[in-house]
Amino acid sequence: MDLHLRDRRVLITGATRGIGLAAAGEFAAEGARVCITGRDGQRVADAVERVKKECSDADIMGFCGNLLEREAMLELHELLMEKWQGIDVLVPNIGSGKPLSDDPLDIGEWNRLLQVNLLGGVELLQIFQDMLKANRGSIVMVSSIVAKEVFGRSYAYAASKEAVLTTTKYLAKDMAAYGVRVNAVLPGNVFFEGGRWEELITLDQQGVQAAIDRTVPMKRFGKPEEIARAVVFLASEAASFITGSFLTVDGGQTSAIN
Repeated sequence: MDLHLRDRRVLITGATRGIGLAAAGEFAAEGARVCITGRDGQRVADAVERVKKECSDADIMGFCGNLLEREAMLELHELLMEKWQGIDVLVPNIGSGKPLSDDPLDIGEWNRLLQVNLLGGVELLQIFQDMLKANRGSIVMVSSIVAKEVFGRSYAYAASKEAVLTTTKYLAKDMAAYGVRVNAVLPGNVFFEGGRWEELITLDQQGVQAAIDRTVPMKRFGKPEEIARAVVFLASEAASFITGSFLTVDGGQTSAIN
């Protein structure tokens, strides 16, 4: 299937590892031009090099900056307008699920996770919406299965990821008038080097594996590239009549019908 992504201009934030990095590789393999971002210059350079190594003809660029800050967002907007004259696909992928407090009602934790998982992405959308409208683009949000069912005790993380779905649904209704599609992926438990699950496995490998065996019908972690392929599909012309939709990729872990 031709996904018609060749030469499409793709911006993926938070893409130096995990799902974001895997998505960069999948888009590059489809012939898209990709910009990946991160806060650490060396990690950004390493990520760009990795994608180029896996896809020798990849057209990929990196941007180092904190894209939870408006100044960095505006700088990136100016750069992409200068280099590419806009973008066609936006994947706001900055997020965190690591709790810093044992109290699920800690207001500082709520403020932190809402900023990282929701508000930073909303501000990014506000700044880049002109490019997406001009190019009849596509937006793929990254939520989580915790937006659908109760897992763990991080109220703030779950609420922030559910709010991503609400934003996706409302935005899809409004952006359809400009030919822009807006969808979301909901990953389950995804293992990658440097990720939260690696940390938990280091603390209790047997306990973590027992939990995966008990709660995930496929009895394993997801891989970043498995989530990335869902992102690429939703961004592509293969999903041309899909907007305001949520695609769950969790090995069957969730059991809710709706």
